[in-house]
Amino acid sequence: MRIAFATVFALASITPAAPDSPPAFETMDCGFKMTGIELTCGFVEVRENRAEPGGRKIPIHFVRAGATGEAPKPDPIVFLGGGPGLHATPGANTVIWGNRGRLEDRDLIVVDQRGTGRSNPLDCFDHGTEGGPEVVRRVFTRDFFDGETFRQCLGELSKNADLTQYTTTASVEDLDAVRRALGYERVNLSGGSYGTRWALEYMRRHADSVRAAVLYGVAPPSEMLVERVARDFQRDLDALIAACAAEEACSEAYPEFGQQLQRVLAAVKKKPVEVVVRSGGEKIPVTMNHEQLVTAIRFMFYSVHHAAALPSQVQAATEGDYTPFADTVTALSIQLHNAVAEGLWASVKCAEELPFIDYEKARRQSAGTVLGTYRLESEREICSIWPRGKIPPDFNEPVESDVPALLIAGEFDPATPVDLAEKTVPHLSNGLLVRVAKRSHWGLSGPCVDRMVDRFLETGSVEGIDTGCASEFERPAFIIE
Repeated sequence: MRIAFATVFALASITPAAPDSPPAFETMDCGFKMTGIELTCGFVEVRENRAEPGGRKIPIHFVRAGATGEAPKPDPIVFLGGGPGLHATPGANTVIWGNRGRLEDRDLIVVDQRGTGRSNPLDCFDHGTEGGPEVVRRVFTRDFFDGETFRQCLGELSKNADLTQYTTTASVEDLDAVRRALGYERVNLSGGSYGTRWALEYMRRHADSVRAAVLYGVAPPSEMLVERVARDFQRDLDALIAACAAEEACSEAYPEFGQQLQRVLAAVKKKPVEVVVRSGGEKIPVTMNHEQLVTAIRFMFYSVHHAAALPSQVQAATEGDYTPFADTVTALSIQLHNAVAEGLWASVKCAEELPFIDYEKARRQSAGTVLGTYRLESEREICSIWPRGKIPPDFNEPVESDVPALLIAGEFDPATPVDLAEKTVPHLSNGLLVRVAKRSHWGLSGPCVDRMVDRFLETGSVEGIDTGCASEFERPAFIIE
């Protein structure tokens, strides 16, 4: 179910603040409880367009878990969602529970970026949490990057939002409004993927308000990710093919994995395949095209454990069984649409990346890759019709900051590769880059990395952090069927 901001929750009225006072916040029912943890949920009202004092106001929603220890620190940990467009607070209970050890010392806060969650969400359509036959049919009619979906969505979203105002820079000021409303002098930022761009930009604009920042999978505002998406995916795909060839069990089970993959993709590109997907007790015939298949394979690489299943799925497709791939397309599409507000994704992409890419360079880099120019052309088409917001002149410059920052990057991350963090850390005078071997976009946390993060948050410094364990991971074994 999509979460629309409405008055279905009981709101506690707050007396409006004086002009020079911190903004006020209003409380609301969280919709969930956690034993032994005091939760405060609410929103801070901000101007959608800060250049229009009398213009529309929108809510910026947050969930705060109060520190459980007897002597909590004054600076909370603030979690920033990725995407762009990730609905953050629907998963707040999971974030809080996963960080319950840190809750003893500090408050934990999850914030919905404007355009997501309960912060005036810009959702295009809902796949539903349970799937079902109609959802499955829709998945195979249009994928996430389908231009027609965004064209239809544009008219509806424009009724309740000025889509030019949903940028990272606007979200930075929203975050600062939440900080001031809740009475914190400084905060510790924790962001993943696009959340690192949000955090870095906050560090640029409000450095004095940040004690420390943890950045998982760095996506700096200075890099145009769509220019390189096909090349980055191809690099990790080639590495997986080589790893299978080097692993005895995989090479014996799938001796022609690389060649088989090429043949499967070529066949589907020539003619989409008919396949049956099971859902809700029904067998649903669908047609899977090349773009859907390649997109699903790329998202498999967000997890090294999911990628380990690719050789077996290619083998099944070679034998005429595309069901495993179709099931992957279904699951990933539903997850992506439910997790991300498509309108916010488009507003950020179309303001901050697409206008500045070197299109011909991107086409050259995409040539000969499995993904080709599909993402490049799809995003270009979407942004040709989407309203373009304004960004500051220095937005695409590297962020220069002396805020202590711990950067964590996975060796096999196709979305935010290690070199993005390598380009970012020289501009952070108190930054440290941790390269996590044999891991991808998902799965960067765990006992090894968590110990580094705990020490970093405790001391507010990267000095003395032992990163040795990050080099000791192994690629998971390939799934043999």
